Amino acid sequence: MKAAGGIMGHANRSSKMSRPTPALKESNPKWANVLLAVGIVLGAAFVGIYYAQAQGRLRKRLPGPTPDYSGRSGFSQPAVAMRGAASDFETPTDMRDALPIPRYEDEK
Repeated sequence: MKAAGGIMGHANRSSKMSRPTPALKESNPKWANVLLAVGIVLGAAFVGIYYAQAQGRLRKRLPGPTPDYSGRSGFSQPAVAMRGAASDFETPTDMRDALPIPRYEDEK
């Protein structure tokens, strides 16, 4: 998509070139710099397209059906079975200093 954006940007710039802008006139002392900049934009766009196509060829899908993972949650048990499982957890004493100090209503 980045390459497509570069191409669209260049197309926009080149559409304005149908009537020469002052930057593209040969009388501009920085005319060579303008051409170099346009060339760099085109080159970057083409390099982006080339590598995007190369990545597409490199990462072709494997033949066969795509696995269906929609029934998996990533948890070993249902949420109902896990609720309260850590209710008896006691924070180790060496880690208590790293925890934020709880604020109470009467300390305001």
